[in-house]
Amino acid sequence: MITSLFCTNTYSNSILYEEIKEIIEIDLKDQRTEISFNELFKRSLKYNFDIQQIENKKLTIKEDIDMVKLGYYPQINLDYNKYKSYKDFEGDTSAYRTTKATFSINSTLKVYDFDAKQTQIDILKQDSKISDLGICEAKIQSSLQLLDAYYSIQISRASIIVLKKLILEHKTRFDMKTKLYEQGLLGAIQLITDKATLLNAINALNTQDNIREYYTAILKIKTGYSLNSNIKLAPLTHHYNSEDKNYELNYIKSKIKDEKINKNKKEIKFYQYSAMPTVDVYFNNDFYNEYSEGYPKYTNKRDYRVGLNLKWSLNSIFKYESKKRRKLLEIKNEEILYNKVKQETSIELNRRFIEIKNYEVFKRVSDEKIYTFLDEIDKNTRMYNEGLEYKYKISDSKIKIYNEELDVIKRKFQNIFYKKYISIVLEKDNICTLL
Repeated sequence: MITSLFCTNTYSNSILYEEIKEIIEIDLKDQRTEISFNELFKRSLKYNFDIQQIENKKLTIKEDIDMVKLGYYPQINLDYNKYKSYKDFEGDTSAYRTTKATFSINSTLKVYDFDAKQTQIDILKQDSKISDLGICEAKIQSSLQLLDAYYSIQISRASIIVLKKLILEHKTRFDMKTKLYEQGLLGAIQLITDKATLLNAINALNTQDNIREYYTAILKIKTGYSLNSNIKLAPLTHHYNSEDKNYELNYIKSKIKDEKINKNKKEIKFYQYSAMPTVDVYFNNDFYNEYSEGYPKYTNKRDYRVGLNLKWSLNSIFKYESKKRRKLLEIKNEEILYNKVKQETSIELNRRFIEIKNYEVFKRVSDEKIYTFLDEIDKNTRMYNEGLEYKYKISDSKIKIYNEELDVIKRKFQNIFYKKYISIVLEKDNICTLL
């Protein structure tokens, strides 16, 4: 029963190991086509529906501004009315019928409104500014999502190569230990442990392959670009430097907050101007024809009226004060929301600054461990040649190196990812102007 447990040379496993061996023995000179993060980001703009939505909103704002500007021109109304009326009188007077047709031309022009219309236009222009910043914010968020996929694929690709080497080394060690077990020179517990670690390595390989496939699909959805094994990802570039830890967080959300506050202030002015009196000039010209049975006939009669109209509602003062208080609360809310986001972003950036600082320490320790394992391989090789040690001890040291290399890959790409992330968030990579 124990023997059957350790029979790993099945048909399926043999195919797996042969495929792995073929892949890792490819010529190391990489001539594949290369694509960069910036190229993928430019492609992603075409598929960014948040940006398309904001651009459509800007067009709507432009139409709204044109509508408000119409208020600077006279309003001309045409009115035509024709009717018949019948009247009865007491006594012997007979009833009579009147037919009347009226055509009126009315024109009104608002000559003074305390700049309420201009303020309304300024508010809409402020919305357009906020939309421009919203496009920039959408680009930054999209680039961070793309960065996550890009970096995850890089880690998976590099890890898969090492995991395949690790699996082959596990298989080599397991085969050597199996022979020793069959000769009665090794206990079953070591074989069981090795079998479990081999299966763990295979499971890790499958996990990394799933991660690579998942983020490749995300890349296709976000950019329309089909990434395959014949295309390599260019190393990430960034504008991070050690002085960034003394950053002033004046990024896109700060600019949006300021513009939203400016908009609220302009709206307060609009409410104030709207509460003031307005002066209109009006002109009416009526043409009408009237005919009454039994009475004189009047034709083509005209009435002219020209005048000023002063309008002011006392209730508008109380409405203004209420709307002003509401807008002041909205301004306060914008500041609270910004401070909340700033706090969260600062925490996230600080964590990345610490990870970047600690990377050099980790790298020195990791390099030292790998040198130690290499010395261990030399020692075990000499002892094996002298007949003082089993050959699987060499595989033990190689497995330690591969496991350490997996950690190195993760930390290495994480370090670059953190630097790129900071460069984007602090707007040092000019994502908003990257065309």
